Amino acid sequence: MIAKIILNHVHDGKNRLQCGHWNGVFSPTDGRIYLGPRTATQAIRFNPSTEKWEAFGDTFAESQMLVNDKWFSVGLSNVDNCIYAAPMLGDIANHVLKIDPLKGTAREV
Repeated sequence: MIAKIILNHVHDGKNRLQCGHWNGVFSPTDGRIYLGPRTATQAIRFNPSTEKWEAFGDTFAESQMLVNDKWFSVGLSNVDNCIYAAPMLGDIANHVLKIDPLKGTAREV
């Protein structure tokens, strides 16, 4: 199950749009929806049973939409049940993002 979700899509007063997180994926491991940071500083997850969002994992540099985004698309691996995202533009994120729902981590690998 894939859910496309846009968060933090606001005008920040500097004549640019910010899109903190983009393109989420459902994890069958814990039933949450996970999103990698596009311009935000951390990954986030949504728990449908509590209806709460939570930031988690490593902290990354803030970036600007369509200038130096970090990660764009996420996918669920059936090998280890982790979620992976490829770097979008390569200026800030030069490695794959690995989100591990069991460990509650989000880090570059």
